[in-house]
Amino acid sequence: MITLEITDSRINMVVLRGRQAQVAASLPLEPGLVNDGVITNTAVVSQRLRELMESYGVAERQAVVGISGMHSIYRTFNLPRLPRDMQDEAVRREITRVLPVPESEVYTSWQAIDVSGSETMICLVALPRASVDATTETLSQAGLESRLMDVAPLALARAADEGNAIVINAQATSFDIVVMLDGIPRLLRSLSTPPPVVPVSGADEALVEELDRTMAFLDLSREGFPKTTGLPIFVAGEARQLAVSALAEHPVRPFPQLFAMPEGIDAGDYAVNMGLALKQAKGGRLQPRVDINVVPEIYRPKPLPIMEIVSWALVLIAVASVIPVGISTVKAFSETRSLQSQLNSLERQGEVATGSAASLAKLKTKLDATNAQLAVLKEPMAVAQAQRASVNEKLAKATSLKPGNVKVTSIVYGAVGLSVGGTAPDKTLVLNYASALRDSGKFSRVVVQQLTEVKFNEWSFTILMK
Repeated sequence: MITLEITDSRINMVVLRGRQAQVAASLPLEPGLVNDGVITNTAVVSQRLRELMESYGVAERQAVVGISGMHSIYRTFNLPRLPRDMQDEAVRREITRVLPVPESEVYTSWQAIDVSGSETMICLVALPRASVDATTETLSQAGLESRLMDVAPLALARAADEGNAIVINAQATSFDIVVMLDGIPRLLRSLSTPPPVVPVSGADEALVEELDRTMAFLDLSREGFPKTTGLPIFVAGEARQLAVSALAEHPVRPFPQLFAMPEGIDAGDYAVNMGLALKQAKGGRLQPRVDINVVPEIYRPKPLPIMEIVSWALVLIAVASVIPVGISTVKAFSETRSLQSQLNSLERQGEVATGSAASLAKLKTKLDATNAQLAVLKEPMAVAQAQRASVNEKLAKATSLKPGNVKVTSIVYGAVGLSVGGTAPDKTLVLNYASALRDSGKFSRVVVQQLTEVKFNEWSFTILMK
């Protein structure tokens, strides 16, 4: 697994095999190639990325990438617990209300978290389209593809492995502050530091002032949550030593060692990469409650239309079973026409020839036998056609009622009925799918045979329909 963090000043790359980081490397970037987290020269940055990978012999082509928190928007809001289709509509309406910019300028991603029996918390991320487009283009030019992306400060918060904490990503030209309460990022602030001509103390003061302002804001606006005073503070990033010095009066902790790093490598330099790795390799004491994949829908690989493929496969199977019957039927029709022609000819000859009566009787007997055979063949053909129509109707209903976020991975049709297997981000989504199938009236029985949470926000299921 490759994890990448691209900042204004460097590319951080970690290549992992299981719990072992085989490569942890960083490559400085010239000023101006990336500004405020946005890659402004995709050609040069992609070339630097290829050089970094080639120097360490990295041949993988799938990467988990962290997008800069600069100019990102992170919001949390609560909604009543609703059915999935109603929840989607409610979230879309709320996104329009809470976004301070037109939705056409950003890519939005969100995750629903059940916080009580009556409420659901929505965690929303909005990223500038220019930033995501430039990152995707850079990866493409470097020969890479990313099916998983995260906002760098949220990935960093995941690596902190604490339910209540403050996480700081201190970079040379910017810093991020994330406040975690009850395992959920509740506030994310990303700011640029003063320009290089300003003394270092100016950047330190800006960080301390913003941290104090953030803590005061949260203490005043979030009743019922733990006070931020005394929360452990985790600091990472290339400028973390300066940040730690500036925060001497606060309880600063080092990041936990979640992966085995190469000798001589400081894990604090690659904390964002570790958080990105946790999107696939679970670890630590706490399982993250927020795990949003911010890859826009337009950049996600299109899944194979499995329902359509299986539908056509079953139709072909049904057709294949009918072909022998059809061939026999055609042969019977052809033989019948031939015998009928011979019979008509002999009937005409019988009027003027002797001995034709015996031949006529023989042909009539053969014709009757052929007609009987034809009647027998018509019945299984009709049954096969009815079975094919029933299979197509059930498949069509299963396809039309499947929620959009449910992924179907297997379909089996046999004597016991139609079995559909797949995954869903929420068990309620599966139960609603099964309920819709029952209400369709096309199945005599719908049973959820298996429903298992294989990992956070991923439920495996099997539904049997008869």
